[in-house]
Amino acid sequence: MAAFDLRGHGESGGTCHISSFRQYFDDLDAFQDKVSQALRAEITVVLGQSLGGLIVARYLQEGTVGIAAAVLSSPALGFALHIPWWKQALAHVISSLVPCALSQAG
Repeated sequence: MAAFDLRGHGESGGTCHISSFRQYFDDLDAFQDKVSQALRAEITVVLGQSLGGLIVARYLQEGTVGIAAAVLSSPALGFALHIPWWKQALAHVISSLVPCALSQAG
């Protein structure tokens, strides 16, 4: 078993800003290559939690080979509540000005 944190999350040490969602796919490709060589596993099962679940779902939609199964735990596929347009606009402006701003979760 092997695991990693998304760039800018947990103990990744990377920056939280990405210019393209594809960067997450590149990270997952690199990790999968490293793990495949190190563990020589015959079956690869991927687990994604929240944003990781969204990334794994999209990664598999791209036609990725080498993954036998995926477990998606609370994938961030949408919002349960309606977010007012002004909050969405404000979030866009703030993320443009300060792409790695920290906020308290929960």
